[in-house]
Amino acid sequence: MKTKEVKKKIRSTRKIDGWLSLEAGLLIAALNECQNNNKIDGDIFEIGVHHGKSTVLFANLLTPSQSISVCDIFDSQTNNISQSGSGNKVTFERNVKSHSNIKVKNIYSCLSSELDIKDIGNNFRMFHIDGGHNNSEALPDLILASQAIVDQGIIIVDDPFRSEWPGVTEAIINFLNDHQEFTAVVVGFNKLIICKTEVSDLYLDFLDELENRSRYELAYPFSYKKLPFLNSDLRIFYTLSFVNTNAIKTKLKKKLIHSNFYKWYKKRQ
Repeated sequence: MKTKEVKKKIRSTRKIDGWLSLEAGLLIAALNECQNNNKIDGDIFEIGVHHGKSTVLFANLLTPSQSISVCDIFDSQTNNISQSGSGNKVTFERNVKSHSNIKVKNIYSCLSSELDIKDIGNNFRMFHIDGGHNNSEALPDLILASQAIVDQGIIIVDDPFRSEWPGVTEAIINFLNDHQEFTAVVVGFNKLIICKTEVSDLYLDFLDELENRSRYELAYPFSYKKLPFLNSDLRIFYTLSFVNTNAIKTKLKKKLIHSNFYKWYKKRQ
């Protein structure tokens, strides 16, 4: 999906209850382009879909030969021990149908801990984790994802390093310490991206290119840096404390910087 298409799709889902920022959607779309450029094929899987806000985006990233499957406890909220979200299957199915032309291949209405690789397969290029937020819930999800993705696939973890969800961070650290064939490559907009260490440069090289970040409006007003994290170089999207992303001046400058005229002007310098 092009940047304009991503923005249009995410804005069309504003009334869907859920948690997916425009910038998170653009980051996922950028990673999708990276996969397409490198001919990385595979399906998409989500754990924790709530009312389908993120599923709509993922469904629109699929090619005709690809599919999406999901897992959520939906109305069985007595099993939601960390109280992270409250899904509804009827609402989920209605939203996905209204905002995409894709039918979800498999809907597993159960705890993700009840699934294994024999159930879901191992042909996923993207695996989005937004299920239970305790370490005891998120760590098994990470392990399942690591078994289910293709060699060049990515795991997308929601709510990393959030003070209100320490279990997610604990699970990330435990997973990466125990599975050193994987590494965290980029964090930002409430998403952490993990992939196999041997293919991390594929994604890092793409994101390190300012032109690629700019194309998905992930440059100004956002900053981008590299810091060590668990023996790897983690790329970080962040906003400087003095930058007000909602200020009119910031929005106008962002619009200018990401305009075709500005890109043309910079090339002539």
